[in-house]
Amino acid sequence: MPSDLSGVTGQAQFVGDVCDFDLRPFNSIIPKRQPLAREDLTPQLLSDPVEAFSFDFRRQTAWAGQTKSIEISATRDGKCVGILQWIRVYLDDKSTFENAPDNRAAAASWTRSVYLFSEPTMLQRGDVATVLGTHNRNCPWFVLEKLKQPSRQIAANAT
Repeated sequence: MPSDLSGVTGQAQFVGDVCDFDLRPFNSIIPKRQPLAREDLTPQLLSDPVEAFSFDFRRQTAWAGQTKSIEISATRDGKCVGILQWIRVYLDDKSTFENAPDNRAAAASWTRSVYLFSEPTMLQRGDVATVLGTHNRNCPWFVLEKLKQPSRQIAANAT
């Protein structure tokens, strides 16, 4: 899960108050999938990588579409704007291609994508995002299903 990406994608993902006008309703119409094409900036990840889907091209020639819930635990505090997706391809027993955010490899046709939440969310270490991941064999998609924030629930119960 990446933190704030303004400057990484070359644009701010969300709008708020501008000249005393609340423009937040416009956030509902921005594309929820944004390419992360800038190679010179690295997003701040708030979790460890989690494998969403795996395809074995050596043993399979076809795959059915798939949908599943994926739990992602925050490993650090920060403002989270969405889910960052990239690929790792094992080309053979020795060669791998991966376009992880910290990989400064030359640009490729496979770009990373950010699947934006409906609004930025403050996370604390230990929070768990349940993400609905799906693919139709051609295109993946990720949506935040729910967010468990135990540190805030404990604080709320203590007051």
